[in-house]
Amino acid sequence: MLESYAEFVEASCKNRGFNTATQADQNALGALLELQGELGEVTEIFQKAARRRGGRLSSEDVERLHDELGDVLWGFVALLNSLDFTLADVARENYNKLTGRQNSGHAL
Repeated sequence: MLESYAEFVEASCKNRGFNTATQADQNALGALLELQGELGEVTEIFQKAARRRGGRLSSEDVERLHDELGDVLWGFVALLNSLDFTLADVARENYNKLTGRQNSGHAL
């Protein structure tokens, strides 16, 4: 079963790597991986708080979150920069999208 599953995945996987990626694509991927790594560190703080203290954040957790969220922000802005987006444009478009949903009676 596992061997046939591995063959199925190999035949159906459309992700063939980045052999035709431009430098801009590679820059965006690098920024995304950095962002994801930092988000993993934030997740780990919450995971350990859940496992050790029933989800209650300690003062040390909050200090670490403050530091790690700064790294998340850095990674996010690096991704925006690599795509030639500005934080202001993305925030404005997101605000317009979400207020449109809210005005239509949808929950956010």
